[in-house]
Amino acid sequence: DLLCMCLVHGPTPVSVATERATAMLADARANPGLRANVMAALAELKAMQKSFDEARELLGDARQTYEQLGLRLGLVGVMQVQGLVELLAGDAGEAERAFREGYELIAVELPTWRAYQAGLLAEALYEQDRLDEARLLIETGEPDQLDDLENIFGWAVVKARLLARAGAADEGEELLRDIAARAAQ
Repeated sequence: DLLCMCLVHGPTPVSVATERATAMLADARANPGLRANVMAALAELKAMQKSFDEARELLGDARQTYEQLGLRLGLVGVMQVQGLVELLAGDAGEAERAFREGYELIAVELPTWRAYQAGLLAEALYEQDRLDEARLLIETGEPDQLDDLENIFGWAVVKARLLARAGAADEGEELLRDIAARAAQ
């Protein structure tokens, strides 16, 4: 799973990452959980290449596997990737549906993920110009601390965009500079 994350979010060119993930998928036949993880990563890579139907098919298979195995966190991960795929496809409404499902599955049980999930859902709302809803989600999903950079980055970006639209661009820029300084450390 960590290798998949590195392939999707790291410096590897998408075409090379896709080849590697495809090979990993073939090797994961005997492990359904691993296979679902690789399918989700491969789906995001396919979406980056604008192969949205193939990405959706992979996500459907991964979702079915996680449901059969009763892996709730895996299911939330698939909803995250599905939302990202739909944003890449230009369908913020479908992205909202996927992110909202993931948010409702996990945000209460795992508060450390609340800001991350809220940031994803708020991004889809923002893209639909539903700023009041996005703002409310950002306010209610505000993290207790700004130290968990991985989980708060998306939240902070949407918050900064909302601040800028409300005439407080300096405050939004200050938030992002703070996050960047923490990341640099």
